[in-house]
Amino acid sequence: MSWACIGYFLRTKLIRAGYQSPYPDYPDAQFPAPAHIDEICSAGICPRGLGDSALDSDEKWNRFFGMDGYEAPEKAYQVVPKELLSKVELYVFRIAPTLFRDGLQQPFDPVPTIPEPPVGPFERLGYDAVQYSHGELCCSPLVCNSLAGKPDIPAVNRFCLMETIDDAFTLATACSLGRGEPGPYVVIEVCRSLEPLRSNGNVTA
Repeated sequence: MSWACIGYFLRTKLIRAGYQSPYPDYPDAQFPAPAHIDEICSAGICPRGLGDSALDSDEKWNRFFGMDGYEAPEKAYQVVPKELLSKVELYVFRIAPTLFRDGLQQPFDPVPTIPEPPVGPFERLGYDAVQYSHGELCCSPLVCNSLAGKPDIPAVNRFCLMETIDDAFTLATACSLGRGEPGPYVVIEVCRSLEPLRSNGNVTA
């Protein structure tokens, strides 16, 4: 299978240790994942900036490339205020050339892509099935629809991701049949940078 890199992505750290609800109306909300999950490293768009208004603003998020990623790490660094660098992590996503719609698989050729290998040291954390709409990655049902830990869904690892491609394909097929948000799905390989996010000297608050 020929996977394609679709860009660098920023995600707010979501870890169980010390978790506090980001929802003013639900201050007692618990960590949104089963007990064995230490971090949420979803490829979906929903958890990207919980609690960090600077990362939710249109001004910060309108410099995307392709599926809401960035062409290079430096372009991602430019949108993160210095005071939030310790709260954000850098990822690179690879996508399978398959679109899952109504339980069926069809060829999918994502554009644009970035060259491989990605710049810098990255580690693969697992695989995610993500709702795909109008050229963008949207919801991850493992988090958004609380599918992680369901008995009829493949088991997830400590990052709230599938361990194998086959499990991710099973999840994407199920979600395309109505287990998640409506619409087609794609499978994403999630890789995270081993280096702390840094400023390039041009970060603005």
